[in-house]
Amino acid sequence: MNDTAECDHFFDEILANSVQLLGNVPLPGLEEIIAHVRPAIRQETFVSSWCEYFDAEPNGKLSMWRSYAKQGTGVGLVVDSTQMLPSQLTPQKINFHVYSTTVDYIRANRTVAHANDALRRIASLPELSSTLVEKLQMAVFLLAKSPCIKHDGFSEEEEVRFLYMKGLLNLFGQGDQYEIVHSIHSQGTEKRFYAFSLQEYPLFDFDFRIETVLKKVVIGPAEGKEERAERVSQMLGAHRLGHVKVELCDVPLR
Repeated sequence: MNDTAECDHFFDEILANSVQLLGNVPLPGLEEIIAHVRPAIRQETFVSSWCEYFDAEPNGKLSMWRSYAKQGTGVGLVVDSTQMLPSQLTPQKINFHVYSTTVDYIRANRTVAHANDALRRIASLPELSSTLVEKLQMAVFLLAKSPCIKHDGFSEEEEVRFLYMKGLLNLFGQGDQYEIVHSIHSQGTEKRFYAFSLQEYPLFDFDFRIETVLKKVVIGPAEGKEERAERVSQMLGAHRLGHVKVELCDVPLR
């Protein structure tokens, strides 16, 4: 996630309305739980963010080219998402827990209504038992949605996120042993991230090789796109990916 403060949009609204949402019953221990849940979500949640791609919009959206591609000079990688479906990304297949979801884009004044809808679904979980424990569990489950909710001003992103919520798993004693394999230093701080090897896993009928999942590369609409397309084609060819299509984006860069 490029900005973990995104979580606060939903998190803070839930905290401000927690008593109302959880039945107007003060919950002893809720503040202590929150003191652990917020850093677990903000500092120990690892996110891979993607945008839904539709054949009806083959050039992508101008707002995305402007925001994420240096005024249209970038490239868009279009992948086959078959291997990324929830039925494929199971702990048995990839050795750690991944939660995949589309992002909900919610205005602050719609947060409580959205939370109530989520609470109705959470309340049906069979593991919820006694009233106090149930309410505390519901609060944690609700807060855990915060990395999947953003302000509706970002709705054009049509984002899909894959989350490894290591902090919450550890809080519930369900953490696994998947090791951090990389760390980088950026702006004076260490940033840790997990790497999933782009390879074939024949034992699990799971193929995530780049030559399998990469469908095409779309070249951004800025000037000089033909030259950039040629360079990309050469690079693909040098890595035995010459079969991957390279297309020029024709969105007018206004």
